[in-house]
Amino acid sequence: MFRILAYILAMGLTVYVGVIYSSEPLLFLFLTELCFLLLDGAFFLYQRRKCSVLLTLPLPVAERGQRIPVELALKNTGGFLSAKADILLEYRRFPKGKKRVLKLSGFFESKREVQLSAHIESFESGCYDFEAAKIKLYDPLSLFFVRKRFALSQRLDIIPPIYATGVLVSERVRHFQGDSDIYDSLRGGDDASETFQIREFRKGDKLKDIHWKLSAKEEAWIVRENGQPLACAVVLFLDFSAEGKRAAGNMEDMISLAASISFALAEAKCPHYIAWYAKKEQELVRVRVDDEEGLYFFLNRMFAEDVSREARDLKSEYRERYKGEEYVTDIYVNQGLTLSVRGEEVWTCLPERMKEELAELVINV
Repeated sequence: MFRILAYILAMGLTVYVGVIYSSEPLLFLFLTELCFLLLDGAFFLYQRRKCSVLLTLPLPVAERGQRIPVELALKNTGGFLSAKADILLEYRRFPKGKKRVLKLSGFFESKREVQLSAHIESFESGCYDFEAAKIKLYDPLSLFFVRKRFALSQRLDIIPPIYATGVLVSERVRHFQGDSDIYDSLRGGDDASETFQIREFRKGDKLKDIHWKLSAKEEAWIVRENGQPLACAVVLFLDFSAEGKRAAGNMEDMISLAASISFALAEAKCPHYIAWYAKKEQELVRVRVDDEEGLYFFLNRMFAEDVSREARDLKSEYRERYKGEEYVTDIYVNQGLTLSVRGEEVWTCLPERMKEELAELVINV
């Protein structure tokens, strides 16, 4: 805006001096300045309609501390000369993070798509939304510019460090029998509502398991083997209530601790639930984790959560919400980075020593 006002002021001064001194060259200069301004205005109106941007995040999920590539495609469907542009990418941490800006510069070339790339340094763990791209589009001489805003919808998840730790799974947990919608793909069981496999009769099979119709068709004894539900014998509770500034600032380390424990349980083939009180739903929620994919699903959901800081009896609320669903072992993690198993406190650590201490810890479930 300042440049345009200065330009108009210069035009006014040119025509004023030209009229005062009856100078034809100055009047011609004024007409040239006027034509240039009109042509520049037409260029901006045309170019704003013809330009677009597309944001790509090659790594939609990254670890804390990792350099994250950002790719931006500048597309110009018009036939004018290339135009310089400054692009400001706006992003913020969900749900109430401070807005951050990443600046890139490039050119909208005639009837071409130009790729720009940059890197951002990852910060604290969480979910980040890229909300908008603000473009400052210059004329071919880079004298003036016009702004345009593009809405974006890209999400970037920064996951916390996951440290190695030891888990010892008891036989009671390993052979826990309970209801589940997920069944073991490696061994059969006693759940008649699910078929594990159809196979030939073997010594020791029960007569009630014989598939009579299929046996008659195949002219051989065929057995229907029932499925084995994979129930969760372990529940990992996350208590986000905090007392004091230090505990309140440990949320990222707390999620890192929970993810490390969950990963160790998944590696030990121990399916489990992670439960916490969600502020949005105003109730206790849970996520089942069987493997690494389930763990990342938990992290993605946790990043989008506005967790409740209210002190609650999570175990009682779990029993009330999921009546009839028993479990063997509960693991409790709070903002003070204290770990309890079956109600007994077994470990508390400092954030800066979490990696070393987890490597020496063995959690008995």
